[in-house]
Amino acid sequence: MALSVQLLNESGRAVELTHELWGPILADEQDADTIRADLDLRMISEWISEKEIMYISQYEEDDDALECIRTKLRAFVAPAIIGR
Repeated sequence: MALSVQLLNESGRAVELTHELWGPILADEQDADTIRADLDLRMISEWISEKEIMYISQYEEDDDALECIRTKLRAFVAPAIIGR
C-alpha cells in the first residue's frame, strides 16, 4: 500500500483523480450557493487528495479510522466551505 500511495502522490495522478471525482460535485455545489463561491475548486481537490493519502497511509489497520475521519471533516472542513 505504501508504494502505491507514494507513486500516486509523486506522479500527481492522485490529485488528478480526486479532481475528476470531486471537481464536478464541488462546482455544482458552488452554483447552488451551497459552498462558498470564492473557493478554488482545484485547490480543494488537491487538499482532499493530500488528506486521502495521509489517512490511507495512517489508518490502514484502524477499524475506527473512518468514523474518526468523518468526525474531523464535520468539525473542521464542512464549516470552512459551507456558504453563509
